[in-house]
Amino acid sequence: MIQKTEWEVTPGATYKVKVGCGNLYVTICYDDKRRFRRIFIPRNSKFYCPLTTRDAIAKMGTFQGKRSMRQLIKDLRGNKAHYCEKYNVTAEATSCFDAVSRALGKWLKVKRKRSYTTKHRESATVG
Repeated sequence: MIQKTEWEVTPGATYKVKVGCGNLYVTICYDDKRRFRRIFIPRNSKFYCPLTTRDAIAKMGTFQGKRSMRQLIKDLRGNKAHYCEKYNVTAEATSCFDAVSRALGKWLKVKRKRSYTTKHRESATVG
């Protein structure tokens, strides 16, 4: 049995979400059957929140997302951060937590739409 290493290419989708201090790019990695694998957030230093906060979001999201994606989105949605509010009030998300939940929500919509069309095509060709 060959085990996959971290350096192998895995499919993923990257979403850009505008937060108070800039654009946050959230990458959601999945396997060949479009099952969730992990969340990746770049480690750039232009944000005003601590780097450990973004690392914690990615690790917690990866851990919880493998168990219950809907509960993870519910937990992260709407969290506010004081450092995001004071820089840009026109942001799409109120914090990095909220940005990750919005990206996961978009990914789930796309995943559901693709699985529906695949099932619909298979049932149409069988009958």
